[in-house]
Amino acid sequence: MTKGFHPKNFSTHRHSQPRSPFLAAVYRSSPTAAVNNLHSARRRQQPALRSPPSIASPPLAAAASRSPPRPSPSPSRRKIRPSGVWNFFQKVIDDGKQKSKCKRCGQLYVSSGTTNLKRHLESICPFRSCKDVVEFDQYVFREKVAKATIRDNYPFNFVEHEGIREVFSYLNPKAQHLSRNNSKSDVLMIYEREKEKLREMLESVCSRMCLTSDLWSSIVSNGYMAVTAHYIDNNWVLQKGLLIFRHLPPPHDGQSVGEKLISFLQEWGIERKIFTLTFDNASYDNGVIDLLKNHLRLKNSLVCNGEFMHVKCGAHILNLVVHSGLIVINESIGKIMDSVKYVRGSETRTLKFVECVKQLGLKASKKLVQDMPVRWNSTNLMLESALVYKLAFQQLKLVDINYKWCPSDEEWERVEKIAKFFRPFFEMTELFSGQHYPTANHYFPNVWRIQRLIHDEMTSGDSIISAMARRMKPKFDKYWECYSTVLSFAIILDPRYKLPFVEFAYGKLDQSQLEKYLNQPLLDRKQFPNLNVLDYWKGNATTYPEVAQMARDILSIPITTVASESTFSHGGRIIGKFRSSILPKNAEAILCARDWLEGLTTTTLTL
Repeated sequence: MTKGFHPKNFSTHRHSQPRSPFLAAVYRSSPTAAVNNLHSARRRQQPALRSPPSIASPPLAAAASRSPPRPSPSPSRRKIRPSGVWNFFQKVIDDGKQKSKCKRCGQLYVSSGTTNLKRHLESICPFRSCKDVVEFDQYVFREKVAKATIRDNYPFNFVEHEGIREVFSYLNPKAQHLSRNNSKSDVLMIYEREKEKLREMLESVCSRMCLTSDLWSSIVSNGYMAVTAHYIDNNWVLQKGLLIFRHLPPPHDGQSVGEKLISFLQEWGIERKIFTLTFDNASYDNGVIDLLKNHLRLKNSLVCNGEFMHVKCGAHILNLVVHSGLIVINESIGKIMDSVKYVRGSETRTLKFVECVKQLGLKASKKLVQDMPVRWNSTNLMLESALVYKLAFQQLKLVDINYKWCPSDEEWERVEKIAKFFRPFFEMTELFSGQHYPTANHYFPNVWRIQRLIHDEMTSGDSIISAMARRMKPKFDKYWECYSTVLSFAIILDPRYKLPFVEFAYGKLDQSQLEKYLNQPLLDRKQFPNLNVLDYWKGNATTYPEVAQMARDILSIPITTVASESTFSHGGRIIGKFRSSILPKNAEAILCARDWLEGLTTTTLTL
């Protein structure tokens, strides 16, 4: 039987060296204190170090006697930490030799050191970027996580998910885990920092600012107000920036909304720079405008006594005009609506329709669009897509006995006329509601174009088209019979039009101090079809300084409230059914910071 470890037989094993470093101190102590030192040494052992199985069992003396003598480690010797390059290399055997293989590109190196391996990572490996060798910085890491939270709408607690923590630790073991409170505080810090940057930028702008504003109700029926600033910066680039996305408790009347708006302008320090305010046609609009005018009048900062301050949303007016005409054609396009609904109603019907398209050799360039009552342009898209597949619907009628809504040739012809009539309205809606936010010189020629179209089609030979036009004209006259003076003036600032177009469409205007600019020859519209009006005025600011300043103010007027309404589209994803309890201040921080981080410069619009 093997003897146990006991002080009296310690001398017989004192020359046998332990296999575990933590026993070295025990063996160097006096024999009488060996057992006590053993227990204390075990308690001091670091968790990362593990004793081999040969000395972990109770008969330590016997195990030690079977071990070959080893030199005692030096007390000052420290464990060497592996180089970081081994995170990207692995040791392999190649042709009987041990080599180091890059985990990225598979390049082999003789394992004689890490110098060549480092050089490979820094400048040779084709899959290695310079970012991989940047020293890890916890603060940079936290900011990037916060920006990802803002841009991609992650919840604050996603940094506590076990899976994402494993990813962070794998990418860099130095990355310290974050909590939801860390994530929230980092987002709020970025919001405050970017807000201050935008505030400084707005202070430096020498032009007036135009605002768009709208109200929205969240999924839990909380009211929110969005205000977006539009302006032309000192480099003559059209800019926009979301100023607030603020919780707005009831009541939502003109007085209450106006007071809140004034406080927001004071918060940003821009109340003396306001030129126009574009509103949707809501009931509180006039009350807000009157209150804001009175406030700015006291500050002596109104332009033309506020005569041009209120701008009505052009997209909303156009929507009202078109909807008044849609009532007439419901019966005429009924079969198209039923046909599209039938095909899209089941996968079996869709596959059968696709087979008809293939048999006829038609190019499937468009999807069948189903009509949505709340979006008139979906009606136009439905008609346009259905016309592409006219023959396919006729073929479906022959092979599917359940399909009973195929229009006759006469009805198809009428649909073509209706689609042609709607096309200019659709193009105008796309222009007014697009992502690039058109400058004000688009207002006059497009509204005039719609006015002429309605007037001409009132005497159309097609009874349906003429009926549509007659129903649309009263709605058009209600909002646009009197053109907006300030928006009409914007066309004069387009060097391709100036006064001749306005005189042709609107009557004689006085030239006053604009004579120098107006007397210059018009730019040929064929030669400059895509002229950027802002670039023109940037190049002529020294030639016509006063007119250029006027152009900077007027051309920044937004025609629609689309900028603010698009905010609510993002807001609906932040304050959704799975995140409805988010605090309003946190929702505002995420939404505003996202707008600012994505950049304030809009894509240049072809004017």
